[in-house]
Amino acid sequence: MDGPDQKLSDDITEFKELVQKTRNIQKSLGIPRTKSYAAETKFKDIMRVSIGTLTNIKSGTKITKSMLTYFRPGTGISPTMIDQIIGLKINQDVEKGTHLKWNMLS
Repeated sequence: MDGPDQKLSDDITEFKELVQKTRNIQKSLGIPRTKSYAAETKFKDIMRVSIGTLTNIKSGTKITKSMLTYFRPGTGISPTMIDQIIGLKINQDVEKGTHLKWNMLS
């Protein structure tokens, strides 16, 4: 067939090569994992972080973001909960470097 785009079009051999290379790229990307390996599970809490205090906080104080930080291990409150903690009051004196627990908040 004659036409203006014929010189730009792949022939059957070039198209097969394109398809094969595309499939190779897909294979090289692998399959996404949704679960942890058993070897990773035992390190989960150690490697994750929790919300902790950056300063000493007196009982009755309203929590602000500047009072908080994140550190290991991940056995306390998850950083994903930071917005729920801001504005709550602490119900006991807490020293700098303490992992926050829900029972410390009101």
